[in-house]
Amino acid sequence: MRVLVIVLLLVSAPLFAAQKLPETLDDQLSIDNHRVIKYLNTLTSSYIGKKLKGVKLSDQSIVLKGNIFLEKIYSTKNKYTVYVFRDKSKLVAYAWVEANGNPLPIPPCPSNYKDEGQYVLSGDVYTWQEVHPGDGVVVLECVTKKWISEINEE
Repeated sequence: MRVLVIVLLLVSAPLFAAQKLPETLDDQLSIDNHRVIKYLNTLTSSYIGKKLKGVKLSDQSIVLKGNIFLEKIYSTKNKYTVYVFRDKSKLVAYAWVEANGNPLPIPPCPSNYKDEGQYVLSGDVYTWQEVHPGDGVVVLECVTKKWISEINEE
């Protein structure tokens, strides 16, 4: 009987330890946007050029792991924040616009780009051509030095 109880405890322990997943996409994005923004705000200039450990999302996936932090761009006029990273061989950005800000143009992807160029933290495609105020974090995959230069000037 003791063996049976021990086996049941060992099998069921991971089930009780597992975190409850958010019930809706809105709940998931609310949690994950908060986590990612909080994590990104910890990246000071001392992190520039370093590989990141990343941050765990509510679905237990980890974003930004292994990416190299390049720069943070903040526009006081337009109220957007953009963090730029190197992910293997390409530049990516994590961007959001405060609720009372102005939309941030999204860099277009080349015509031969096979994936979607921007998505939210759940992995769903972000279909707008600008990051809209209050929409949360949008991951941009077609970042160019020209685009970075343009938004740095705003």
